[in-house]
Parts: sequence; C-alpha cells; structure tokens
Amino acid sequence: MINFSPIAFEVRRALSKHLTLSQGQILELVAAALSYRSYAALRSEDRADHGLTLEDADHVVLQQTTLARRMKELGIHADAMHTILETIVDKLKVADGAWKKNYVVIHRSLEDFGDFLRVDVERRAHDDPVVTSAYAETNAQIDEFYTDDIEYSGPIFTEPDAISIVMSGTHSGDQDPERVYHGDRGPFSATYCFDKAGRCGLVETDLTFELDFEYD
Repeated sequence: MINFSPIAFEVRRALSKHLTLSQGQILELVAAALSYRSYAALRSEDRADHGLTLEDADHVVLQQTTLARRMKELGIHADAMHTILETIVDKLKVADGAWKKNYVVIHRSLEDFGDFLRVDVERRAHDDPVVTSAYAETNAQIDEFYTDDIEYSGPIFTEPDAISIVMSGTHSGDQDPERVYHGDRGPFSATYCFDKAGRCGLVETDLTFELDFEYD
C-alpha cells in the first residue's frame, strides 16, 4: 500500500512558492490526478483490493479531467492546473519506496500514454521475433513503424480487471538493392494486453505483432 503522505508533503513544498495549500488539499489533488473523486475513495479501494494495486504498476496514467474538477471544488483557480499537474508528476516519479518496480512510467494523460505507445511500438518491433522473422523473408531491413490508430477495448479508468490496446498503421523497411524485390512495406497491428493495478495503473502482460507486406 502506497503511503501518499510523503508524496503530498513533497508536492506541497514544491508548490509553496506558487500556492498556499494544506496537506489535506494536496492529498485530494493527488487522488484526483490518480482518477479518484476523493482521497478517502483512493484509500478505501487500496485497502479493499486483494489483487494488483497501484504500487505494482508498470504505467500510471493520470486523469486531468478529474484533477480539474477537484481543483474547482476546492476553489483553486484553473490557471494553476499546469503547475499542479507537473509537480504531482515529478514527485510521483521519484517517490521513495512507492513503487515495486524501478521503471514505472508516469503519464500526464491518456493522450500522453498514447504517444508513449507509438514510440514503444516502433522501438520494440525491431526486436520482436514475429517482425524480424517476417522481414527476414524480404529484401528489406526494418526501418519505420508508423501508428495511424489506437483502439482501446474499454474506458481505461473504469475497466475493472484488464484492458487491451490495438495499435495499427503501416511499416516500411530499407531495401537492399543487391537482392530481388520481395516487399518492403505494408500494414501492421500491435496488441498490448494490460492487467489493471488500481484505477489508473497498468501492468503489461503481453505484446503481439501482426504484419503483412505489399508486393508489386
């Protein structure tokens, strides 16, 4: 179970030059960024959950809509949104002892998470056995995987147990002019599977690629 009080203390101290907020208010804002309507709701779910919890996460996706709503309820001006969000992100990243894994990634929003996946797909395609095996039968070397579309199996913050994300787009390779042309581009899809860890935490369980080639 994550102890959020030290995190809130660090957020409050970092924000003190810009805003005068109580420890209780900061705890409410941290909970809201984590997609909970209140800090009490966050603690209640954390205590009741006997499966994966937020501290198990590989990825934490913050929800700016919930944060903005809570700020309004607490009488905090919307202009402070960027400063508050960035401070929460920074302190969550370095929260001592909060995470079970050293490589947890904090994403500012669902859109930010999508941008991360676009880069991640291209990076991991180069080492994926399905992709490398398919390219071995062509005259090309893996070059670019460009994602056109991201499809979620459900609302990421409300799905209770698991979620899958399908990235689809086009791939292309560098041709070898010394070999007969056998295709160097075509469509691809990459399917991520995640278990939920709390409301906004994700634990990756699988990534599979499918791709085809266009032939002249």
